[in-house]
Amino acid sequence: MCNCISFKNTVFSVVGLFISMHSFALISQKTNSNLNQEIESDRYNVEVRSVGHQKWEEALVYKSNNNNNKKQGLSWVSLTLEKPIEVRILAKNSNVESIKIRPLAYQIHYSVRDKYIYVQFIKPMQVSLEINGDKDHPILLFVDPPEEEPNKNSSEKIVRFKKGVHNIGERYPLASNTTYYLEAGAYLNGSMYGAGTVENVIIKGRGIINSGYQKWQHPTEGILSNISFEDGRNIRIEGITCIEAGNFQIKIQCKGDNDSILINNVKLIGWNKNTDGIHVSDMDWKDHPKIENGTNLRLKIENSFIRANDDAVLLCDGVSYSEMNNCVLWDDGYGATFCLSWGGRNNVESCIVSNCYVIHKKGTNPVFRAMHAGEAKIQNVRFENITIEGNAKTLVGMKITNHRYDPDEGLGQIRNIQFRNITLEGKTESNFIEGFSEDHLIEHITFENLKINSKIIMNAEEMNLTTNQYVKGLVFK
Repeated sequence: MCNCISFKNTVFSVVGLFISMHSFALISQKTNSNLNQEIESDRYNVEVRSVGHQKWEEALVYKSNNNNNKKQGLSWVSLTLEKPIEVRILAKNSNVESIKIRPLAYQIHYSVRDKYIYVQFIKPMQVSLEINGDKDHPILLFVDPPEEEPNKNSSEKIVRFKKGVHNIGERYPLASNTTYYLEAGAYLNGSMYGAGTVENVIIKGRGIINSGYQKWQHPTEGILSNISFEDGRNIRIEGITCIEAGNFQIKIQCKGDNDSILINNVKLIGWNKNTDGIHVSDMDWKDHPKIENGTNLRLKIENSFIRANDDAVLLCDGVSYSEMNNCVLWDDGYGATFCLSWGGRNNVESCIVSNCYVIHKKGTNPVFRAMHAGEAKIQNVRFENITIEGNAKTLVGMKITNHRYDPDEGLGQIRNIQFRNITLEGKTESNFIEGFSEDHLIEHITFENLKINSKIIMNAEEMNLTTNQYVKGLVFK
């Protein structure tokens, strides 16, 4: 039998509704509770129905506000899709003059009738709907695939958070060999923390972790995450939404050999500076003082939405094999979008990032960055089929250099990096690739079908790219 621990709703009831004949589910159905005001958006109403049906069901629209900028916030709604659905959206405070649904490459069609916006979805995806050019108050539509609940008849230990608000506190302790299931409608105030070595952990469901009470501090002063592991081995996180972390949103180190980390269909909403999205690294932070991950660590990220105000994803800091596919990223500018490395000792054997969409890129930090101070060799990296909307002051910035975040004396190399089918919608101003010495080169960098501002780039000058004498084998084709 299942070893289950259930947490019942503690503040209000959010009724999850599944209608088999309609083939869709409302992750959170709106109720009449006044306590919903704590989490409910006052900007949008959302209703949903299966295509071909008449009856609309009203959904609970959540909100997340930027505590550092009261003029900025967003709303979101979560739905589960089995067959095509139609969504009806009412913007309470706006007369609709124009609409953008990002990623623009999805080419999502919509119509406007009697102040309502109508959108249909035929498959799971995450999109941002922005009215009248207002990027500060979008509504995010998270259309999820059907989920698989934990098997009640299995022998695994399951901790279940039922629908409703749960005040779990800062650093709710995670235990080995346990599945933490956040039901649709579960709203957790707090954060989760794996202290010491914690292995074989699954965090899944359609619930929410809100860490908005955390005050920003630099990560060197302590980690303030939605979810963090000091030494997390064989970790899987899927389906949930995490909002308003103090700094890093998901932070994992792994000291075991031949372990894996899987992150699938996770939605992250961060506002503070230093809110890295997914940060798997062996860098020296106050709460994680031991540098170096275990060998042959594998990281896989897929089907996720990341809104970050620092590095949206850190790929190669002590991670031997990493893969990222089919993700939507919103980069608020304090860091890079795709960060290859800040350091690390373990060699990187493979990193593949594909089919990703950057819907906003602010600031001066690069879209693709490596500031590599570790002794590892970073090699066999491929970025392909990636679209960046708007301008990017720096598209590519790669450098081997010493810095404070990796105090090791040794330096490594970067080689065999491919950029294939990369499209920047707008312009870029300055890009750089700089090796350190003849022993610490950046070499064999290929740009294939790189398009900037509708033009195929065939040399460094056309993309305002500068290099030094320690860069070898730069190719455009």
